[in-house]
Amino acid sequence: MKAPRFLRALPLALLLISPVRADQGSIVVPTSGPKTAAELMTAVNAALLAIQSCNSGTAAPANGPAGAPKAFQCWADTSAAPVVSYKFYDGASWVTFGQLNTSTHVWTPFRSGAAVAAVATSSSASDLTTGTLSAARMPAPTASTLGGVQSLTCSTSNWMRTISTAGAPGCSQPAFSDLTGSVAAAQMPALTGDVTTPAGGVATTIGANKVLDGMLRQGGALSLIGRSADTTGNVADISAVAASSCAFRESSNTIGCGTLATAAYAANSVTNPKLAQMANGATKCRTTAGTGDPEDCTAAQMRALLSLVIGTNVQAWDADLDAFALKSAPTGAVVGTTDTQTLTNKTLTAPAISAPTGIVKGDVGLGNVDNTSDINKPVSTAQAAADALKVNLTRNVATGCGLTGGGDLSADRTLRSIQSINAQTGTSYTLLAADCGKLVTFSNAAAQAVTLDSALGGGYWVEVSSLAAGTVTLTPSSGNIDGAANLTLSQGDGVRIILDGTNWRSVRGRAGGAGGTVSSVFTRTGAITAASGDYSAAQIGATGVFYKINVVKFTTPGTATYTPSAGLVYAAIECLGGGGGGSGAGGGATAGYGGGGGGSGSLSRKVASASAIGASQSVTIGSGGTAGSAGLTAGGAGGDSSVGTLCVGKGGGGGGPYYAGSAPTAALGGVAGTGDVTGNGAPGGAGWYSIGSVAVSISGMGGSSMLGGGGAAITAVNTATAGNAGTGYGAGGGGGAAANATTVAGGAGAPGIAIITEFLNQ
Repeated sequence: MKAPRFLRALPLALLLISPVRADQGSIVVPTSGPKTAAELMTAVNAALLAIQSCNSGTAAPANGPAGAPKAFQCWADTSAAPVVSYKFYDGASWVTFGQLNTSTHVWTPFRSGAAVAAVATSSSASDLTTGTLSAARMPAPTASTLGGVQSLTCSTSNWMRTISTAGAPGCSQPAFSDLTGSVAAAQMPALTGDVTTPAGGVATTIGANKVLDGMLRQGGALSLIGRSADTTGNVADISAVAASSCAFRESSNTIGCGTLATAAYAANSVTNPKLAQMANGATKCRTTAGTGDPEDCTAAQMRALLSLVIGTNVQAWDADLDAFALKSAPTGAVVGTTDTQTLTNKTLTAPAISAPTGIVKGDVGLGNVDNTSDINKPVSTAQAAADALKVNLTRNVATGCGLTGGGDLSADRTLRSIQSINAQTGTSYTLLAADCGKLVTFSNAAAQAVTLDSALGGGYWVEVSSLAAGTVTLTPSSGNIDGAANLTLSQGDGVRIILDGTNWRSVRGRAGGAGGTVSSVFTRTGAITAASGDYSAAQIGATGVFYKINVVKFTTPGTATYTPSAGLVYAAIECLGGGGGGSGAGGGATAGYGGGGGGSGSLSRKVASASAIGASQSVTIGSGGTAGSAGLTAGGAGGDSSVGTLCVGKGGGGGGPYYAGSAPTAALGGVAGTGDVTGNGAPGGAGWYSIGSVAVSISGMGGSSMLGGGGAAITAVNTATAGNAGTGYGAGGGGGAAANATTVAGGAGAPGIAIITEFLNQ
């Protein structure tokens, strides 16, 4: 009764039980003891599977009698997938007869346990594979051909130029033109004569007195051949100019031709007899215009050269002043001397001077003496003119350190203090004299170093203001400032600094500590409470807090530039990488294969200050991974999304196919990127396959992200459906499912995204 029931139930069991994969099974039906229908079906099922799959698996089958392989049993070894090795059991060991690459679909046959290498059968030498052909395989030589291994030699110093068809070498000595390079010293013959060389050497000796004048090179005009420099070296021409003879001289360790310098004559060596003779009463000078030789000059020519003038009626010189000739009284202006004269043992008689008569006030420059008005003082005209010279109207009133309105005294001048501004934007600066009295501002997000030049002199003063986030450090070139080595200003600080000649002093607002009494705030007195509008945008900006939020999104794959909004205090940055694509799938009439889903991109978060972000940042948005094409093709990986180097979200991995002989794999989510908070993306689901009369295939779903859902999984029964794409941002695409002979593609991954939340103070 049991056997008929089993035979009736066997077809139904084979239809209802879908084999999960072609595992190895025993092909021996157990015979001992009674067996239930289920036990018998299990044994028969395993036997059928073993026959169908050629015993595929990663380990050698042991499903014959007594658990040993059966002779000439086949085994598809999948341990090195996608390369599958096909083997036969020869009764002692497994012998590989070929390999199949399931990815490239290439079959490689084996011989003697190794792959068969292709060898071309051709008469062309270019078709032969590389290697060495043994002598035993060389053809034997004949009267018209060469072959085999031969040993042919030529006599010493001969070259083998030809080999005849009979195998006889053609030898001859080489011609000189056949030689290249240098002849070795040992091959050199001996030379005799004026120039000698020993045999086998290259050392050459020139005999004494063998170099004649005609053998020397020609020299230049008016030159000698030698060496002028005070060093050892090659000779050269030592030349003189054409208009002079060559006189040897030595100057600064150099021998040369030319005119002898005066330094060549010893001091006091040119005596009077060596000079040209002169006429009586003459001296040496030059009256001819231009530069030239000295000339004999007369006394008159010397007076003209010295611009000396001797007038008429000149008294002859008398040493004792006792032989002056009597002269009549001079008329007109009297010319005297300002020198002090000394008279010795002489008597001077004072001349009699009569009182002048007929002189009026105008004769002596007193024409204005009687005018007593306030504007015309009773002084002489000469005195008034002299007084006018007491005030120099051309003198100027100079200005500096912020003063304007100076000038000469020809008009009224009004001095004013006008402070100008010197705006600096760099990171370093040294105060100048022209900055005295100015306001020097510094505006840079980075630190700024300011040098105080202590050589500017006492009384120099300047005002300094820090307008940007970077600190401003004032450092004297010498001395100190307020007793310290430097003074640091933060954004919004201002100070006046004064140089006392050695050290710097600052004038600042009251420092922190005990404060004064607050009488009112925003015009309110008494108990003070905050009210709406108390804090302006400027006040909020000064405190570094924010009062407005702005969100910037980047969703288009590719690159872009993020420029912060005005008043940025800090920003929260989120970067999500693109999702991976799902795998394609391909099945058969009795096989169903499901592709794996792609992983989601990883999410990173970063909080960055305005100074860390700077003027701009480069933004990259990762694209979603490409869908695996129709067939057993893996999906592409998603791209990375980033904002500069501050925040990076990594792309998810692509899903892989699942088929007979392969292992199910789940695509990895994007690895942790860069940021204050970061983590891995979600993995994609693995596909599933089956083999049987009812083909069933289930694809893996894509990994979901924080901002998107993964492509949904697909169950296909005797049909084929392409994978679903990831939705939103960063989600992985689902795999395709094929349960018939149709191939389908996977689903594409969703692109990444970057979100920047700005916190603004204006």
